[in-house]
Amino acid sequence: MKGGTAIEQIGRAQAIIFDKTGTLTFGTPTVDQVIGFNGTTPADIIRLAGGAEQLSGHVLAQSMVQSALKQNGSLSMPTDVHEVAGYGL
Repeated sequence: MKGGTAIEQIGRAQAIIFDKTGTLTFGTPTVDQVIGFNGTTPADIIRLAGGAEQLSGHVLAQSMVQSALKQNGSLSMPTDVHEVAGYGL
C-alpha cells in the first residue's frame, strides 16, 4: 500500500486479501504435511527432498532440510546438483 489516500481508505474496507506471504509470515516457513503418492511414503519424500535441498539457499529449501533433519537426524549430501533460478534443483 502506498500513499495517504490508500491508508485513509483502508478503514472502510470490509475484506482484505494479501498476496505477500514473505511479508506476513514470521520469515521461517515450516513443513506442515507431506503426502505420499505412487507408493512413496511421506518419510521417503521428506528424506530425499531434504537431502537434495541442502545445497539450495532458498528459504523454502532450508525449511525442507530442517524438517528432514528433525525426522531423520542426518541426511546424505547429494552430488551433481544444479539449481536454476525460478525452477529449483
